[in-house]
Amino acid sequence: IRLWNLYRSGFFASPLRLGQVATESSYPILTISPDSRWLFYVNSLWDLAPLAREQDTEQLRLGDIEAVVAVFSPDSRWLAIASKPGRYLLDTRS
Repeated sequence: IRLWNLYRSGFFASPLRLGQVATESSYPILTISPDSRWLFYVNSLWDLAPLAREQDTEQLRLGDIEAVVAVFSPDSRWLAIASKPGRYLLDTRS
């Protein structure tokens, strides 16, 4: 997964590599929060806000979650995850 900082000046912007696409998951889950601050992929949540300050993203690994569905709330505060072992509700403000 690569993320480009479109605010960086100049025509060519180097991508930020967030991770490799998982081959063990039959349906890898990727979702971005409505405010574009958060990115959830497979079992990790990235805070993309540091990119605005030209700093590295912050990654939170969520363990052995095998997400089937992941959805952010309209205000981007909550991330609801349905997975094989159970359901999770994460507060992105904490």
